[in-house]
Amino acid sequence: MSITVMVRRVAQPGAEEALLQAMVQAFETRHGYRRSSICVFQSEDDRAVGMYVAEWESRDAYLARDSTHSAHIDELCRSVERHYYERLHLFERMLESGPFVMCTKLQVPPAVHDEALDYLLHQSRPAIWALPGCVYSALHRDLDIPGSLFAMHRWRTAADVERYDAVRQDLGRPLIERGVRIERFGRGVVGRPRSRAHPPPAPRNAIGAGGCWWRQWSMVSIAPASDPGRATRPG
Repeated sequence: MSITVMVRRVAQPGAEEALLQAMVQAFETRHGYRRSSICVFQSEDDRAVGMYVAEWESRDAYLARDSTHSAHIDELCRSVERHYYERLHLFERMLESGPFVMCTKLQVPPAVHDEALDYLLHQSRPAIWALPGCVYSALHRDLDIPGSLFAMHRWRTAADVERYDAVRQDLGRPLIERGVRIERFGRGVVGRPRSRAHPPPAPRNAIGAGGCWWRQWSMVSIAPASDPGRATRPG
């Protein structure tokens, strides 16, 4: 089963920019052949906090990686946390480009876990899909700490991100009222592992205004939803 690996790093004092640069430069390594996508984020509230998110074939594959680059990056940090997540739910407009990436980490108290998850799946996330320009939205759960969740969203344009920024505080308020701790990471840097001998592929254009393929996938019970907005599913 593929997993999502999250590494949350807190930089040593004065090493904030060096940490972020080192994490981004690690995209160039050729040792990530078992990972399919990579994102690096910086916390919106604390510039010292950076986060690496990547899909891997398995936990064993991640642990067996060449960790030379990770060890160098970790030397810049005063704390490092590694977590392994399963994907609970996915909404995606297939073939559409989403270069603007946002991520939210949530810590849910055990007493309100089911209630918070129900709110995320049936109210908060559908409201996000309905926003113009949302091409990808995934919810993940920590394999070792069930109350640890994170959501990732991709957007077509900076204007789409601004529309999301305008509503996300309201969407998060019911969670905060339930004692959920929310940490937001913005403007993610996205890459795909590649050999130095192969340049990155040219970006693909989004499909035209007439419609797009979309899909929804879930590990948990959720009523099927029609695609919000203009997209249609070809028959």
